[in-house]
Parts: sequence; structure tokens; C-alpha cells
Amino acid sequence: MSQKNVGRMIRLVLTTFPSSVQARQTARQLVQARLAACGTVLPGAISIYTWNGNLEENRECLLLLKTTTDCVERLQVEIQRMHPYNVPEILSFKADSCFAAYAVWIRQSCTQSEGG
Repeated sequence: MSQKNVGRMIRLVLTTFPSSVQARQTARQLVQARLAACGTVLPGAISIYTWNGNLEENRECLLLLKTTTDCVERLQVEIQRMHPYNVPEILSFKADSCFAAYAVWIRQSCTQSEGG
């Protein structure tokens, strides 16, 4: 299978958290649940946005999650359930292409275990 075809099965999901501790905890839970193969925690983001009519600027931690198209909906539900924000940022992107061996690893990592 080509890298382009394999990439269609892979999703990159991003979300932000108020702290790296919360982002790490969430990443660990999602990887342990096999809903994500990997979570990359990127602290130090600054988000500027309007909320309730006010201009806000806050430090946040970006969490990038690598998953499959089969797991993305359940992953998003779990993020929303665990997230401290009322309206969390949860964005999902389809990969245009992906290194084939990496895509295989993601699929294997996100495969539910027997009885799971």
C-alpha cells in the first residue's frame, strides 16, 4: 500500500489544556485505552481568542494525538468527557500521506485488545 493510501487511515487530533500536567494525564489515559498510539505534549502555547465577548490571552498546552479513522470518534468523545473546558478545542485532520511503517504502528497501537 502506498504512503498516500496508508495516510488516509491516520488522523492527527489536536486539543489544548490549561496545563501540561492535564495534557500528560489525558494522553496517558488515551494511549492506555488504545484510542491513540501516541500523544505529544507541547507546553508553552499562547492562545488569543474571544470568550463571552471578552478578548482573552492564556498560556495553554497543545496535545497532538495520533490515531486511526476507526478510533477518532471514540477518542473525541473521551477527550470531551475528560476535558476541564466546557467547550474544548478538538480538531481532527486526515493525513494526506504517512510513512507506511509509522501508519502500521499507529494501527497496531490503536487496535483494541481481546475483550477490550
